[in-house]
Amino acid sequence: MTTVADVLGPQEQLVENVVATYLVADPASDAWYLHANELASTMAPAAEAAGVIAALSPMVSWSNNERLARYALLHGRAIGHFPANCAKANRIMYGEHPLSVLGGHKVRAFYRCILDPENPEPVCIDRHALALALGKRLSDRDRNILSRVGAYEYVADAYRWAADELDDIPSRVQARTWCHWRSIHAWKRNINKDQGTLW
Repeated sequence: MTTVADVLGPQEQLVENVVATYLVADPASDAWYLHANELASTMAPAAEAAGVIAALSPMVSWSNNERLARYALLHGRAIGHFPANCAKANRIMYGEHPLSVLGGHKVRAFYRCILDPENPEPVCIDRHALALALGKRLSDRDRNILSRVGAYEYVADAYRWAADELDDIPSRVQARTWCHWRSIHAWKRNINKDQGTLW
C-alpha cells in the first residue's frame, strides 16, 4: 500500500527545504498575516472579516480576494466568485461561525492565520507551499497530492517541524517562504501575438 511518505518523500527532506528557503527569504514577509489581520479589522469585526476573506479566497489573487471581501462586507452580500463561495461568505455575514461554514484544510487554516497571526497551530498549505517543501515546481498531477488522505497534515507538520528548528511559529515560516517562492517561481504570463503562445 502506497503511503503519503512514499508519495511526498521523507518528511526530513521537506523540513530541510523549508528551512533553507526561510534562511534566504526576506524577513519583511513575516508580517503577512499580521497585515492581513489589520486589514480585516478595518472591514468588520475580525472574525467575520477573516471568515469572509477565507471564503472568497480559493483560486483568486490576494488583491482580488481583498476586493471581493471588502465589497461583500460593505454591501452585505458577496458577488464575483463561485456561487458556493459567495453563499459561504453570506452565511458568515449572517452570523454563522466561520469554522462551521468553511471547508477544506487550506481555507480553514487561512481563516485561523488571519484571525490570530500568533496562533502556533494552523499552517496554510497551498500548491506553492507544497512545491516549496518538495523543492520543485509541480506538475498538474502533483497538485492533486494534497487531496490524498493525510497529505495535508504531513506537509503542515513539516512546516511545524521547521518552525521549531527556526524558533519561529509555523504561519510566519509559511508566509516568509511562500512569498519568497512566489517571487521566484510565479508564472510570468505574456502573450506572443505572432505565435499565439502563452509563455
